[in-house]
Amino acid sequence: MASDPNSKIHLVLFFSRNVSLCTWQEYGMFEREVALYNWYTDHGVRVSFITYGGATDCILQTKIPGVEILFNRRRLPSPLYYLLIPILHAKVLRRATIFKTNQISGSRVAVLAAKFWRKPIIVRCGYLLSEFAKLGNSGSPRILRKAQRYEEMVFSSASSIVVASRSMSDYISYNYSVPTSRINVVPNHVLTDVFYPNITKPSRRRLCFVGRFTEQKNVPALVEACSGLDVELVLIGKGALQNQISAVAKSYDVNVTFLGVLSHLDLPYQLCKSDLYVHASLHEGSPPKSLLEAMSCGLPVICSNVPGIDGLIQHQETGWLCGTAPKEIREAIRTVLSDKQLREHMGRNARSVIVEHYSLNVTAPRETDVIKECLRFDSTATLNNQTIPNQAISKTVSK
Repeated sequence: MASDPNSKIHLVLFFSRNVSLCTWQEYGMFEREVALYNWYTDHGVRVSFITYGGATDCILQTKIPGVEILFNRRRLPSPLYYLLIPILHAKVLRRATIFKTNQISGSRVAVLAAKFWRKPIIVRCGYLLSEFAKLGNSGSPRILRKAQRYEEMVFSSASSIVVASRSMSDYISYNYSVPTSRINVVPNHVLTDVFYPNITKPSRRRLCFVGRFTEQKNVPALVEACSGLDVELVLIGKGALQNQISAVAKSYDVNVTFLGVLSHLDLPYQLCKSDLYVHASLHEGSPPKSLLEAMSCGLPVICSNVPGIDGLIQHQETGWLCGTAPKEIREAIRTVLSDKQLREHMGRNARSVIVEHYSLNVTAPRETDVIKECLRFDSTATLNNQTIPNQAISKTVSK
């Protein structure tokens, strides 16, 4: 029997700065995030994680036995650990075939490690720091320039870039003169066997939102929009604006239930109990994973017509697009709740789109192809520079 062509690949994933396996667990995203790397190991790829956690991360390794966990074993101060990662984990980094970042944040250390160990690196980017700086409320030119310099350094150093949407690819190519051949669009994956239509809807009109309680997510406007609609609004997540959201709910006499952060395995039940999912963000870098998961459950969705979402939703077919002001959100909710046939139509179509384009078995092979192409290109370039012998190349690239 022929050996698995992926078995010669050893991928090292660099976590976002100050993020650990425990962070993933705390925010209810552990199962979703590790699913891709479990898929890799099941298909012969060796995977190592470099995290910013401590020994507790090793406890969570029991849930991902095929993945090697490298963490801050010496309990160094975070800035020092950040600088020393290429040396502290030298044994693994030296023998790996390719590096990858989990997000743009914290990717500087991955880029420096790739240069130090002369490895190809894939920069995965689910959002852009510069876009958030421009669209956020900070309004600071200094923060924007800093974000742009950071992104320029990271993208110019990347062997390949993976983004979740075509608009992000266009933005990076235009603003940082990156050849489109180095940018790959691979959507965020959804565990469609976990998130699927499952239970009969209750008679109570129940709306749901999942995400962080930040200004970007526009949750106070969503709460205000529910005033006078006789609905129950269920909010899943946490964040700095929770007290403000509670005050708005009290002021407008809106029935709001806070469920906190739920695990990835508990979330589908709460989504399926709802009649409608509403995501009224002011801006997004790419289609939010919580939105994709709601669509996978067959929920009709209402979304703000903003960058990062507008390319996903076909109005009145796979969802309903609206503005970000309370009045606009309220009118969208009223319209969709009053039309059962429309809700069922959008819910069926939403589920079909996710299964066809966003399921793990669709996106994971596409990202694996990116890894192989990156290794193939890097091997050719290395050969042209005559830096390592051909025999070593043949051991690295899957044919």
